[in-house]
Amino acid sequence: MGAILDPAVPSSDRKAFMRIRGQFSQKIIDFVAQDRQSGEIVAIIELDDRSHKAEKDGRRDTMLRSAGYRTIRWESKNKPTLAGIRGELFGSTQGVQRLPEAIPALPK
Repeated sequence: MGAILDPAVPSSDRKAFMRIRGQFSQKIIDFVAQDRQSGEIVAIIELDDRSHKAEKDGRRDTMLRSAGYRTIRWESKNKPTLAGIRGELFGSTQGVQRLPEAIPALPK
């Protein structure tokens, strides 16, 4: 997460900057979907297995959402098809199996 997020404090406040950055800098994101033309991040994609905890994932999703990113979660056992991925990213979600969202995603 440290590659896509920066703390919302001035870097001149080094102590606060590093304290906040330490909360997410070593966290791993499964996939980042980007626009091929611009490189803009379209969504953060997480594959959830039994090690995932809703409360912890909710905090991560909130952090990402506050930075302007949409998180999409799928169960790792029921990975979506290519059509399902495209549908989620670009609008049509018919036939896509997803985890229920505890926290709503950003509008598309």
